[in-house]
Formats: sequence, structure tokens, C-alpha cells
Amino acid sequence: MSAPGIPESSSSAAKRPASRRKQILFGLVAVGFSLTIMLVMAELALNIAGIGYNYDEPEVHLYNNDPCCGIWYKPNFTGHWPSDFHEYDTHLHFNSQGLRGEQEYTPDPEPGVLRIAMLGDSYVRGLEVEDDETFCALMEESLNHSLPQLANSRFWPSPVPPRRVEVLNFGLSGSSPVRQASILKYKIAQLHPQLVMHFIFANDVPEDNTMINAHTAATDEDGVVTRWNNLDIHPPPPFWQKLIRRSHLVNFCYRHWRALQVHQEIKKYGKENLYYGGILHDHESDDVRQLWQPTEQYLKITRDICQRNHIA
Repeated sequence: MSAPGIPESSSSAAKRPASRRKQILFGLVAVGFSLTIMLVMAELALNIAGIGYNYDEPEVHLYNNDPCCGIWYKPNFTGHWPSDFHEYDTHLHFNSQGLRGEQEYTPDPEPGVLRIAMLGDSYVRGLEVEDDETFCALMEESLNHSLPQLANSRFWPSPVPPRRVEVLNFGLSGSSPVRQASILKYKIAQLHPQLVMHFIFANDVPEDNTMINAHTAATDEDGVVTRWNNLDIHPPPPFWQKLIRRSHLVNFCYRHWRALQVHQEIKKYGKENLYYGGILHDHESDDVRQLWQPTEQYLKITRDICQRNHIA
């Protein structure tokens, strides 16, 4: 630096901006290096914990877009379904009709066969267990060992018991009575079961409100939804699919981002504070009564479709 009152030389003035640029560049490199170390440590930590160890995004592998249900299972799908914490890694099979298991079904039950359709969400679908361990498969096995007890029932009025029972798994993850009415009319009714068992849960009530307010585009003469908004499958671009599949950290962030989207929908349309337990504890409140109306409406539609198709 020059003495007071003496002008600074041009070479000294030129060095000062260059020195600042080096400091800024060094700072950027240091920040980039620190972020890289943090990301590597996060990746290792998730790897050790077994979180996001296998990318098996269902929208990419398992589902197709479907005009009546929004999404439905790919015909003849075979694959596996791993959990984050290695609790299970199940092997899945879906037949040509998109039903769980490898068995194919004729449009009409064979003579002497009692056909039961199970309608519900992921609890019915049962991806966390093997094909022969879903409660649909276990129910079929149990009923086939108890055929005489089925004679003279409301859904099998003959005194001669059925010679065999078929239990068809129409569980669709994330579905609720609004979408299940579409499954019943446009998929189940085409296979002419004698009995439909419909499983609903507390979370279906706010989900019905979300479906009606955010996703319903068109309905038929019965009020059954025939076209949906924003339920089409849009998988990530191929580059991101590879990155999600290979990186525990990216996988973890991607799935939590997807979960946040669902959470925001529930918060907007389904009154988040009533989700699950709140429905059960506050069932007499005005909020729950209001939420229940769409579910009740579509349960009645489901009943009417069953009666019209002579399904118990």
C-alpha cells in the first residue's frame, strides 16, 4: 500500500480485484466441497440404514393409465416389492386382467363355482405379502375346505354346495368408495361374481372428498366416475429414474416429495385433522358428517350396481 498522499500504483490497484476473485473462487470451492462431503455422508448413512435401498416406483413398473379407474395394474406383470427396512421383498404376479395372482378367470363362473370379488384398497391388494398370503388367497383356501357350509346361503341358495370357490382380488392402493364404484361397474361386474365383499377404512372418507374435489372429470348415468383429472401416470424422465434407482439419497428425497404432494391434497380437501383416528373419535361432529356424505353416496351407488347385476 502506498504512503498517505501518494497515489497508489496501477499494478497494486489491479492486484486487488484479482485477489477478491480468488477469495470468492476459494469460498465457492470450499462450499462445494463441504456440500459434497455432506451429500456423501447422507448417502452412506441412508445406505447403512437401508433406507431407499431399492427404487421400485410403482407408477413406473406396476400401473397403467386406465380410463375408468385412473390407474390399473399392468396385465401379466411379474416383479418384486421391497421395503425400505428389509422387512419384506415380495414376489408379485398379476394376470392378464390385472388381478393379483397367476390364475386366469373366465367371463362367467364355471358351473358349480362360487365367485367372490374383494373390493378395497391396499389392505386388500396386499403387496407386502406373497400372492398366496393375501387374505383373499387365505379366504379362498379356507372356504374351499368348508364347502358344505356354503349351501343354502343367500349367495348360494342351492342345497348342493359349490364344488369350488374363487376369490378375486380387486384391491387398488389409494382407492376409496368413489373410485371403487368405477372398479365395481367396469371391471368386477364384467366377471359376474355372485358376491362382492367391500372393505372400507377410516382414511377412505377424506380420500373420497379429495377424489371428488380434485380428480373427478366426468360421471355416467349412475354417478360413477368415468374420467379422472390428474390421475394419469407421469413417471420421472429416464435420467431421473436411473438416479433415483441408484442413489439412496435421491430416492429418499423423491418419495418424500411425492408423499408431501399427497399430504397437501388431503390437507386441502380432506380435513387433515380428521384423517384416520379423528373420523372415529369425532364421528358425531359436523365436519365428519359433511365429509361422510360423498362416501355414503357412493356406497349407495355400489349397492345399486350390485342389486342390478344380481350380486349379493
